[in-house]
Amino acid sequence: MRGKSFAWAAILLVGGCGQATTATPGAAGDSSPPPSPAAAWNSVAGGCPALTGRKQITDGPFGNANGFDDATSYTVSCAYGDTGPVPELFITIEIDRAHPTRRDWTEKTNTAKQAAGSAGHIAIELPGVGDGGIAIADRTKPTVLAAAWSANAYISTNVTLAGPVRDQVGLTGEADQLRGVLQETLDNLRP
Repeated sequence: MRGKSFAWAAILLVGGCGQATTATPGAAGDSSPPPSPAAAWNSVAGGCPALTGRKQITDGPFGNANGFDDATSYTVSCAYGDTGPVPELFITIEIDRAHPTRRDWTEKTNTAKQAAGSAGHIAIELPGVGDGGIAIADRTKPTVLAAAWSANAYISTNVTLAGPVRDQVGLTGEADQLRGVLQETLDNLRP
């Protein structure tokens, strides 16, 4: 039952990553600094962000062709790691173009925290990244879900660790790594 609940929390965090159409990447090679977090986001530089020390998987079902792009929303899912069957890091970026002013992601975040809590998972806040962030760990699996939001953008990650995080102290110990991945992803957002 816990595995199903963790999967449900993951679905809530990643939102619409199962879309089948291709996302249109942002301007390739765009090195201009991102605007302030109060800006309305429209896309991601390069489609999938280049992350320090992470190799992007560009082929197969986890390539950067997973996404959705229309007038009301932009979603792209990106995988990083070796070319093996399981990515070390999976990121979904969801931009709500229909609501370009500051969007409130509280309901989505609270639903994920409640699902995690009722399943016996660990959840912590991740302050200092974007407009806010959270991390959720299943005590039995070596993966951590983390999310952050900025204005009309919601970023979620699934990070594979060396082993399961068994308590809140362990999850807090991973917070800097999670914040770093989320912040680097947010830095690639473009208006």
